[in-house]
Amino acid sequence: MNKKILPPEFSSTNFGVREELTSFLINYIEGQGGFYVLFDSQGSAVLSSSKLPTELTPSIREILNFNAVHKIFGDELSQHKSVVISGYQVTLNEVYHQDEMFLILLGIPETHVLSELYNAFPIGVMKADHLLHLKFCNTHCYELFGLSNQELYGRKWINALDTESRDKIFSFFSDTYNNPTGLRVIAEVITPLGKKRILSIAIHEQIDLVGNILGYHIMLQDISKEYAESNYLKHLATHDSLTQLLNRSSLISELEVVCAEPLIQSSCALLFIDLDKFKYINDTLGHHIGDELLVVVAKRLLNVTRTDDLVARIGGDEFIVLLKQVESIEIAYERTQAIANNLNKPVKIDQQQINVHLSIGLTMGQDIIDSFVTEDAHAMVEHWLNASDSAMYKAKAQKGHQIVLYNQELSSELSHILNIQSAIEKLLQTPLFESYFQPILTKEAELYSLEALCRFSSPALMNLSEAFGHIKEHKRSREILQSIVENNVASYAQIVQATQAAHIGLNLNIELQLLHSGNFSHTFLTVLAKHGVKATQVTIEITEQDTYSHIEDVVFDNLNLLREHGVKIALDDFGTGYSSVERLLKLGFNQLKIDKIFLSENLTRQQKKSALQASAQLGKALNLQLVVEGIETEEDAQLCQDSDIELFQGYFFAKPMQLNQIIEYIGQTNESA
Repeated sequence: MNKKILPPEFSSTNFGVREELTSFLINYIEGQGGFYVLFDSQGSAVLSSSKLPTELTPSIREILNFNAVHKIFGDELSQHKSVVISGYQVTLNEVYHQDEMFLILLGIPETHVLSELYNAFPIGVMKADHLLHLKFCNTHCYELFGLSNQELYGRKWINALDTESRDKIFSFFSDTYNNPTGLRVIAEVITPLGKKRILSIAIHEQIDLVGNILGYHIMLQDISKEYAESNYLKHLATHDSLTQLLNRSSLISELEVVCAEPLIQSSCALLFIDLDKFKYINDTLGHHIGDELLVVVAKRLLNVTRTDDLVARIGGDEFIVLLKQVESIEIAYERTQAIANNLNKPVKIDQQQINVHLSIGLTMGQDIIDSFVTEDAHAMVEHWLNASDSAMYKAKAQKGHQIVLYNQELSSELSHILNIQSAIEKLLQTPLFESYFQPILTKEAELYSLEALCRFSSPALMNLSEAFGHIKEHKRSREILQSIVENNVASYAQIVQATQAAHIGLNLNIELQLLHSGNFSHTFLTVLAKHGVKATQVTIEITEQDTYSHIEDVVFDNLNLLREHGVKIALDDFGTGYSSVERLLKLGFNQLKIDKIFLSENLTRQQKKSALQASAQLGKALNLQLVVEGIETEEDAQLCQDSDIELFQGYFFAKPMQLNQIIEYIGQTNESA
């Protein structure tokens, strides 16, 4: 018998009975002197026991309508049937294989073998009479219910189930003739010792040849583990793993339901909450402290909100609260202030007292309805979140103003943010950017390397710092950043091919986000090979501010692998962060790029000189190659020369240039040389 032919109630889906049961039935029945015949949907016998018992009576032959070609059964066997003939309990059951229905006729000897067979089943098996009184159960049922034989007989077994399951069974019992497919129910049982079990129960009626209900076959399986795992996986999919609050996707789903009903939305207020200086807490006290703080904030939010309000963590230190049944702006503000007061209380974690400060953007549902006309609930949700986000950023900018209410004055700022987000979405469809290159020169004014810089064609992304800030927050940020890196490498390869200047290096800015990807180094090296660029020609730049935050081991792994292949590592914007010598050594930098802040017009000449000389001494002590960027005047260039700086970069020498311009620039440089 094909092991995969399973009756529907035996299927592993829907918490059904184990798949090996049918194969077990067939093998065991034949072994104990029983027989089977498998029929297709047309009634033709397609498989049977090797020998049908000779004692089959004319009555069974009449049921099967045996003839020389086919063994055909009549319409009266279209449901489960049961009859005792010549010492055999004969039943008919539906089975399914590859979406095709079959019928299997089973003949089981009516002896003690039947009880042994049932007791050997890996599930609970019961037989009840037409009134659902239990007449037989195998030993597995005692374990499932935690009850004895006498405690289960009659209808006592039903009383052991939860109320909802009992109601379903009695409803099925009272309407059996209208439920020919039987009943399947997930029930809860609590044993006398207090152990909770979840049971999958399948009930099918046993009908004689004239249509009378003889009783019921009942099969039970313990699915407690599977049920718990299913609920746990569902919880993981909808909740934040750290705080156990709703996650972003489930929050949006809930908000879409709210926005689909304007009357409900109009009585709601949405709070966008961001913890101030959370990054500083993470970096100075450790991520474990930061995580504990987030858990405390989550608990406080749940304690100060109502049960029908929504509370979610949508990422990092950002939380969303939807206040429901808010009658006015004044009440919404009062409730928001109560939340702020509760969150602002100091937190003590690992003997560290942490003062909590936050910024909250508050947006009324009615204001969103009035300002944004759409029938798309998802679009309404995104607009509502963006509006609250812009109000939150306003609160963060106005230090000391924890709560900012969204109004029309903020709409232009929101429109600006939406334009940026729209432009970023288009980057995923078409690479609307190009590579510019700025020369890096030696003190002898020879071309040493080219720094690749990205420029976007969209007006919304002209502010590069702002644009990259939003790109890094995008859900597909790595994809966008990776495409920018590859475009820079490909453009550099074109330059080398056009100028035959393979000695010129390439400096690439790499966001730390990319280095947090476990396969970044392999992907990057593949891109270099694809475009014929040697790893030894490349220097990747990481900003100092990125190195100040906590760095995962995967970043070090990526850097080490790249370094092994000859890629050099540079610390960019040195002087804008708080790098320590220990961090510089641990990350293994080869190059130090001194930020233009050291050449600020607000500094005196002596201050600039002192800063440059101190940096030069640090570089030499750590065996780092020094580059000064942002050189814009001849005086600054001379200061760098006097401070024994090795490499120079800035508008005084050359501005960033497009591909054709940099090729022409290199050509002219070669000619003058």
